Amino acid sequence: MLGIPHCADGLTLEDSRSYTHLDDVPKLAASAAQALLTDVPVDVETRHRRSDGVWRHMLVRRVVERNAAGEAVAFVGVSLDETERHQAATALHAASARAALIARSAGIGTWETTLDDGQAQGDAQMYRLHGLEPRLGAMSHNERVALVHADDRRYFLDPRSGHHDAPRLAAYEFRVCLPNGSYR
Repeated sequence: MLGIPHCADGLTLEDSRSYTHLDDVPKLAASAAQALLTDVPVDVETRHRRSDGVWRHMLVRRVVERNAAGEAVAFVGVSLDETERHQAATALHAASARAALIARSAGIGTWETTLDDGQAQGDAQMYRLHGLEPRLGAMSHNERVALVHADDRRYFLDPRSGHHDAPRLAAYEFRVCLPNGSYR
């Protein structure tokens, strides 16, 4: 994985650390100390430089091997190259941040409701569209319904009431009662 020639005697700790990103050496040392104390496998994510200079993200898992007297004699471990997963997670985070910026810029609020228990979660813009200050947690179903103009509530149905077998897209247009009594 590092593009270095196989060493029959293995790498010294110093050689091994020379491939580890300087900022990650303390994490690697702390994971070794934790493995020595707990006798359970310990995972740590670190960056390692290949021989061609390219940095790779690795998941390093290690456990302590002990002799019959219980003394630590070696670390047994495995490293998994997590670079592609890390890149995908970074790209997903960036795309999500861009989508949130676009939605905020356009004045679009989003929410989702789970069908099994009716729990809803909305973003800060959804609160603003209802004339409310954003808060932690979601509005209850009754709070959301109370904000809808009485004549439009028939469109603001509980999605669980239909017991539809197939997923369907639903779009509703309704007026929202603002705290000052006006409607949007």
